[in-house]
Amino acid sequence: MKLLRMKGRYYNQMINIKDYEDVVFPSDFLWGVSTAGQQIEGNNNSFYDDEETAPKKPGYVMAGKACNSYNMYEEDIQLIKAMHLNTYRMSLEWSRIEPVEGEFNQEAIEHYHKVLRALKREGIQVALTLHHNSHPVWFEKKKAFRIMDNLDYWLRYVKLVVQEYDQYVDYYLTLNEINIVFEYSRDEGINLLQYHAKAYQLIKQYSTKPISLPLNYAQKQ
Repeated sequence: MKLLRMKGRYYNQMINIKDYEDVVFPSDFLWGVSTAGQQIEGNNNSFYDDEETAPKKPGYVMAGKACNSYNMYEEDIQLIKAMHLNTYRMSLEWSRIEPVEGEFNQEAIEHYHKVLRALKREGIQVALTLHHNSHPVWFEKKKAFRIMDNLDYWLRYVKLVVQEYDQYVDYYLTLNEINIVFEYSRDEGINLLQYHAKAYQLIKQYSTKPISLPLNYAQKQ
């Protein structure tokens, strides 16, 4: 499809696939797939799956078991291999790692070691997202990123992550698609920029890996 301009208006025009010029990708081009733990792991216990803190929206459904990737990650990794992809963007679930304020779950920490080790054994590069929209219930009850008073909780989690998993990580992504937040809360969006910047500075104390954050560029209908 391409846009054809006629009489001041734009129209979609079909293009014959044979008319496209050949595109050659460099040998080190990253072909990957992306997931969010909240969406695929199942039984996450984040604020999205708590009766008190879950979004009060018509039709909202909690993730529940989802597709049980927490237990089926090895099969999922083989699916990545079967698609001949070389990169995986995945997220850690803070609500598993620190389900209670100040108490870290060693089983969950070791679980992510297993997942990341399995990816590296298969030669898959890891783009690790530290926060893909979901977080612990206790953090949500403290107003999460809506206030700056919670920065120390966030940095405590970030420090643990980079110290535990840096050996497996190729790229860090701090917070997911924060530009969407600006659409409904400028103040929270500015907070998120500061949370990202502080996380960036902290990670750089322990790692030389590239750090960024993904933005949402979905076209509005």
